[in-house]
Amino acid sequence: MKPLVVEMQAFGPFADRQVIDFRELGSKTFFLIHGPTGSGKTSILDGICFALFGDSSGGEREGRHLRSHHADSDTLTQVSFDFALGAERYRVRRVPEQMRKSQRGGGETRQLQKADLWCVKTVDGKDIEQPLASGWSKVTEAVVGLLGFQSQQFRQVIMLPQGKFFEFLKSNSQEREKILQALFGTELYKRIEDALKLSAGEVAREAEKARTQRQTLLDQAKAENEAALELRRQQHDNDLKVRQGAEVASAAAALKAEALLSAARQSADRFIELDKAGEAVQALRAEQPAWATRQTKAANARQAAVISPYEAAVAELVGQMREEGERAGKLAKELDKATAARSAADAALEREGARAPDMDEATTRMAELDALVERVASLAEIRAAHATANAGSASAAAALQTAQAALKTASDAHSRLGTDIQSHRLQAAGIEGHRQAHAQLKTRHEQATALAARVRDLALSAKAVDAAQSAQKVAESAVVEARKRKHEVYQAWVTGQAARLARELVDGEPCPVCGAHEHPAPAHADGAWVLDETLKDAEDALGKADAACRVAEQKLAAERQAASVLEARVAENRAALGAAADLPAAQVKAEVDAAHASLALAQAAATALSTLEASLPAAELAVKAADAAANEADSVARQAQAKLQQTLGQVTEREAGVPAELADPKALQAVRAATEKARDALKQALAQATTAASQAAERLAETRARAEANEHAKAGLASLHMEKAADLDQRLKVAGFADADAFRAARLDDAAITALDASIRAFEASIVAAAERHTRATEGTRDLVRPDLPKLVAAHEAAKAAQLAASNAVRDAVAALGTTNALAESLRQLAESYAVLEARYAVVKRIAEVATGSNPQRMSFQRYVLATLLEEVLAATTVRLRVMSRSRYEMRRKVEPVDARAHAGLDLEVFDHYTGTTRPVSTLSGGESFLASLALALGLSDVVQSYAGGIRLDAIFVDEGFGTLDPEALDFAIRALKDLQQSGRLVGIISHVAELKEWIDARLELKSTQTGSVAAFVN
Repeated sequence: MKPLVVEMQAFGPFADRQVIDFRELGSKTFFLIHGPTGSGKTSILDGICFALFGDSSGGEREGRHLRSHHADSDTLTQVSFDFALGAERYRVRRVPEQMRKSQRGGGETRQLQKADLWCVKTVDGKDIEQPLASGWSKVTEAVVGLLGFQSQQFRQVIMLPQGKFFEFLKSNSQEREKILQALFGTELYKRIEDALKLSAGEVAREAEKARTQRQTLLDQAKAENEAALELRRQQHDNDLKVRQGAEVASAAAALKAEALLSAARQSADRFIELDKAGEAVQALRAEQPAWATRQTKAANARQAAVISPYEAAVAELVGQMREEGERAGKLAKELDKATAARSAADAALEREGARAPDMDEATTRMAELDALVERVASLAEIRAAHATANAGSASAAAALQTAQAALKTASDAHSRLGTDIQSHRLQAAGIEGHRQAHAQLKTRHEQATALAARVRDLALSAKAVDAAQSAQKVAESAVVEARKRKHEVYQAWVTGQAARLARELVDGEPCPVCGAHEHPAPAHADGAWVLDETLKDAEDALGKADAACRVAEQKLAAERQAASVLEARVAENRAALGAAADLPAAQVKAEVDAAHASLALAQAAATALSTLEASLPAAELAVKAADAAANEADSVARQAQAKLQQTLGQVTEREAGVPAELADPKALQAVRAATEKARDALKQALAQATTAASQAAERLAETRARAEANEHAKAGLASLHMEKAADLDQRLKVAGFADADAFRAARLDDAAITALDASIRAFEASIVAAAERHTRATEGTRDLVRPDLPKLVAAHEAAKAAQLAASNAVRDAVAALGTTNALAESLRQLAESYAVLEARYAVVKRIAEVATGSNPQRMSFQRYVLATLLEEVLAATTVRLRVMSRSRYEMRRKVEPVDARAHAGLDLEVFDHYTGTTRPVSTLSGGESFLASLALALGLSDVVQSYAGGIRLDAIFVDEGFGTLDPEALDFAIRALKDLQQSGRLVGIISHVAELKEWIDARLELKSTQTGSVAAFVN
């Protein structure tokens, strides 16, 4: 993590907005944060920690307690922090809970806490914020995920706050283990421990499960052991044979009873048919009187069908008479309406004739308006000319202003050109010196770039070695899994083969495998059998896994060889560069870029100088041309003004005698069109009234003619109706109907008559069929006796029940024997599995115990790895501690645990060269503890940087502690911190010790005022 910008507002001693941009340091990575007590030095670290984790650098104050007492009520407390992780840039902003001035009315309101995290991308020079998290706890969780630190670990390793400086030095073994695990990413080894422990537990649970299953099976069988279960199996086998014999006898008895019952049912069916036939004959004979009545009804309906056409003719005449009566009523109404319409049309015609004077007045007005058309057009023409002159005058004035501005621009350009020529002559004077410096630095940069490229290649090669090693381990695991899979498939295939052979076994016939004639426990397989193809697939998979493993081993050897070659080339490049090999690449690149920029500026100045000098005559000509153009524009503007005054007089002359409301051609045309429209409307209304009066007279005459025709038609229909009605009465009497109602009651449609005749014929046919059926049934029972079916059914059911009971007894015996056989087989398989699990558990348990720390040193696998890493950290720590302590102290790892209950491996002690003994770190004095913890933090930073995948520590802040050192120790401590600049890490020293200003030239100075503190960088 590398800090970029921290922005604080109303925070700590900062009343207003305070921005601290660490990028102002440039290439300087060692600086002092200096100021008087209470000026806000520690508040800067508080702001960074608060933005990241929501608490202070000391972990003792929450955000809502960090509000500035100098800030007014309108200013919110908030902190924003920009930081970099590798090539990525992030921004986090927090607003703590606080009371603020209410925006509506008086008083205060509560501001809830807010937090946001963004990834910042720069596009076309602008920062684009991409949201990553929002909310107080979610932002903290996201920051921990990015940095790899919790708040406490961050303060112990990167930000060592006042009063907490050597907590990391004196942390206990468990806390130090968490910090190292986060720094080096050793969770993999912890997962291996957990996996081994879990594997041992699973094997133990499987063994316990096998013991439980055995006891459960014995409990289900209600047997003490396997021998008792075998004795019971033999008893079940004998019982099955006895019950199978009883089943055969009961089946024969049931078959005999079923045959007797079947014959009796056939005889009973014939007697049932005889009874049904007799009942049918009696029922049909009882219905004969009703069917005679239906025959009479059919005859009457046929007589009525003959008279129906005459009755329909009379009814049709009645309908026609009713229609003509209705038509007469309608014609009377139409005649009244036509008469009223004739009167209204005549009145309308008279009214339109009375409006003739209005039409004459409109005609006169049209003549007056036509006389104004030419005069108004002439006025419009001169007005347009005046508008054109006005526009020309304005355009000429604008052109004059433009020409005057161009004259000024040309004059200014001529002056600037002279100044630029003098400036470029000065810049181009030192071009040769810049060229030589750039060539030397470029050569060094190319050599450093080649070294950096080979170092990167070496790092990539190391990763490739690790990847190849991991792939080789994966391939080995795949071989183990494939071998295990092949073994399982083979065992299942063998079981399937045994079950397949068992299907062909027949009692009394020899087994094709062992030759025995008895088969007490044939093999069986649960589920589908494993095919030969499946076994072959497993064998092929094992072969492929073996081949892949060999390829992975070859790949690993090749990657290791390539890494060795790269190491030799890196050493050659370093020797060629000498002391410059240790310079940061960014510093070398910056020097080359600076020299290149200086050379480019000189070259550009030399190139531009000749161009500038050549353009000087053109600039002088441009000034002269611009002056001439300005004089010409002034003359044109004067002429345009004169033309404008001339057209204004002509407009005033032509406006005389023209009404103001009609002076515009469009207004005149609108009034003329309205007058013409009114005249035409009067003409059209008169013509329409004349046409309507003529049409009303025609409709009245037509309606009167249709009414007279209707009266004649009604008289003719009445006479014809009387004649047809008399003929119908005569025909009803001849047919035998008493009156018209009797006729209508007997009348049926053709379909009803046909259906009635068909039903009569069907009844007569059913009587004949019923008699024939009764005769056949009588002949069928002539020599038979009615059987006793209930007795025979009871005998048959008793026989079937006996057969079912015997079958159930056989089934129960088979089930009991099968259950006993299955239990015995399951117990046998469990005994085999349990033996395998016991052997496997003995191995897995021991490995898990060693990996999880169940050993004399109480050291787990992960702790062993961390102890190895800590040894490297302490080696780097001792290098700096020897310098800081003037070769007195070394930092060492304590091998033995502090007490019998503690875990060993991560405790620290110091070796004192003055006494030749080791002692706990707690015995160091305040100043010695400061130096030891500082050396440990720097050594930890070095080692973490060297491990790929670890957390990158690009910055460290030291808050106070230097006041406890004597001048010589202070000198050694500062030198150790300055060494970090070679790695590019940012080192910030927070102190009020005045002597440090002489040691450190880059400073962030803080000043206290009555209205709050201010901060600014001083380089």
